Amino acid sequence: MDDVKLLEFFNRTGYITKEQVAKALSSKEKDEDIISTLLRLGFLDDNKLLDFYAKYASNKLWKGNPQDINIPAEILNKLPQHILRKHLIAPVSYKDNKLIVVMTNPFNQSAINELRFASRIDNIIPYASSKKVIEDILNKLYPPEGKILEEIGEVSDIEIEAGETELAPDILGQEASEAPIVRLANFIIR
Repeated sequence: MDDVKLLEFFNRTGYITKEQVAKALSSKEKDEDIISTLLRLGFLDDNKLLDFYAKYASNKLWKGNPQDINIPAEILNKLPQHILRKHLIAPVSYKDNKLIVVMTNPFNQSAINELRFASRIDNIIPYASSKKVIEDILNKLYPPEGKILEEIGEVSDIEIEAGETELAPDILGQEASEAPIVRLANFIIR
């Protein structure tokens, strides 16, 4: 379903006004999904979006539990995280060569095709969910870097022992010609 038809349907069903339709079309950023535009502008929120799908596309509404998600690592590695985050797509199941995903707009065929092409997974079945649920799933499957550091342990708990190291003149000559970041890395490693 294209953006204009989807916006018209939201308007006819009373979720947004004609003025909001016009504003959404004029405010849509390049490569942004129209549902993301509506959410960004505050014309829709997660509750309205889920209510819309429950009433008018209940067969597209994901009814699973984010805690039950278990995607094989080899499948997660095929899914480019930047595409998932860009289009707000979260994988929720992989079985019988079928990838089930949730997204705020399961009608966004270009996003599905982009994921299909990048992952080389041909059978992708989209369902609708809220932005919050999708972001929570993505953060569970692909923790932000700061979260990874927290899980490893507090950075302040790491002790670095300082010691003096004598470097041979030939090593110093080699390092002098390297980029500053390489010299710094070599210094820290030694």
